[in-house]
Amino acid sequence: MAIQVSSAAPVTLPAPTSSGSSSVSPPESMTLSKATPIDRPVSAYVGLPPWTEKNEKALLAPYTYIVSIPGKDLRTQLLRAFNSWYNLPDHTFNVISEVVGMLHNASLLFDDIEDYTELRRGQPVAHRVFGLPQTINTAAYAMFVAMSKLYTIPNLQPSTHQTLMDIFLEEIIELHRGQGLEIYWRETGTCPSEEEYFCMIKQKTGGLFRLGVRLMAACSPDVNVDSTSVVDLFSVFFQVRDDVMNLDSGDYAAAKGFAEDLTEGKFSFPVVHAISVSPAGDSYVLDTLQTHPTDLDVKIALVEHLRHKTKSLEYARALLRDLERKLAGEVGRLGGNKGLEGIMKKLGEY
Repeated sequence: MAIQVSSAAPVTLPAPTSSGSSSVSPPESMTLSKATPIDRPVSAYVGLPPWTEKNEKALLAPYTYIVSIPGKDLRTQLLRAFNSWYNLPDHTFNVISEVVGMLHNASLLFDDIEDYTELRRGQPVAHRVFGLPQTINTAAYAMFVAMSKLYTIPNLQPSTHQTLMDIFLEEIIELHRGQGLEIYWRETGTCPSEEEYFCMIKQKTGGLFRLGVRLMAACSPDVNVDSTSVVDLFSVFFQVRDDVMNLDSGDYAAAKGFAEDLTEGKFSFPVVHAISVSPAGDSYVLDTLQTHPTDLDVKIALVEHLRHKTKSLEYARALLRDLERKLAGEVGRLGGNKGLEGIMKKLGEY
């Protein structure tokens, strides 16, 4: 079939001017004036202006938000208890406590993103309020600000300040290793052994506890107290207890949502035990976990399975009682510590 060419009269375009452009000109109001030459001094481009309080407030908004949600402030209480051994002056102790507190809250900002968390202490998590980009940047910024505060501790030799920096970096690396392993296990459906789980806890949960105590020890060179065993035992106790309470506590359900660890797909200690004792071919626990269940009935059924079928909650509580005994023994070996004993008494219900 041939293409038909229209017989309509051709369209006549305006004749070009001598310069080759169309004779149609823009309205006078649209004519651009000649640009003003730019002539700023070199100093306008060199150096940083003073950082303002307004900028700091804007940058720290997600951090300020999470700090405003009341917590139990356990880490400060724990450091104060350890300070009965190290006897730091108030200013030095306060700086170390502030550093650990900033790192803790910054890590919560990261954790809530990486764990797909919806609630933190009963409130929407920071990245749901401020968005992911700002929350991530704020969390990273807070970590470096915390590190810089170590230089404000007075009356220390330069070599001691360097030691504090080394400790800070070592424990931050361990913290990220632990967090990274937990994420890897969750995202790949890889269930760790109990030994691998305990190692992860000492890296992730123990990292901040150990950081604070090591900083205190470095600032007290004349005090010969090695409390490493107490820190590691407490870290494992604290995290296993948190795992149990997440699955079997009304208070935790109100703050974070019922069995939120199951929704996150987290290999918590009771889950690790349940999978390890399940018969070959029985993948109920792992399969359910990998669906990241949100349905209440599904989560209740899995918790009841952990309670009655695999006895994992009972097993975890037996471990907690054993850890309590070992902690008491280590604290006694170091001469006793009323502060630590008081904290353990408060945490004795699980």
